Amino acid sequence: MTLIPKGEFELERRSAAIAIAATIVVLALVLLIIAEPWKEGATLAESAIIRPDDISEPGWSLHGEYDMPYYDGASSFREVRLYKDTLRAYVFVYAFDSAELAQEHYRFQMNNLAPDAQTESIDAGDDGVLIWRANGNGSCSLFFYNDNLFVWMDLITGQYGDEPWDDVAVVDEALLLANAQDLKFSTVLGS
Repeated sequence: MTLIPKGEFELERRSAAIAIAATIVVLALVLLIIAEPWKEGATLAESAIIRPDDISEPGWSLHGEYDMPYYDGASSFREVRLYKDTLRAYVFVYAFDSAELAQEHYRFQMNNLAPDAQTESIDAGDDGVLIWRANGNGSCSLFFYNDNLFVWMDLITGQYGDEPWDDVAVVDEALLLANAQDLKFSTVLGS
């Protein structure tokens, strides 16, 4: 039987303990990166905004995603840019601390945009509305809220038509995006 001198045994034991501790730290970091727990509650807007996979019709692609916490009175804010052929959609989701703040923001936007534009109610969220702007570039906006979430979408055709209401394809795409966003809100909120 070979005896290991006491100093060498302590050194090997200490090295083994350090190796085990380092392995645990590395595994914890890997699990933390995979789980990304900060995305679950840190930004509700990020969880609640649509992306191409949420849209029932193919053809939409993602061309940018931005996060700006505490934007415009919201506790979190997220923007995505979606493209399909000549249509561009800029989607802005605001997460507020309460449903009352989301409703207040909705009323503020209605007072700013709707009086000077042609509007149509849509079946999305609470008080969904589609707004055609009178700027001759074939653009429209839509917005609605659900509980403490508010969405504003700008859709731009780039066709520069004077009567965008006549462009049935744009209206169909706007409603498709509104339905996708409404479903995503309901899923995230559990309603």
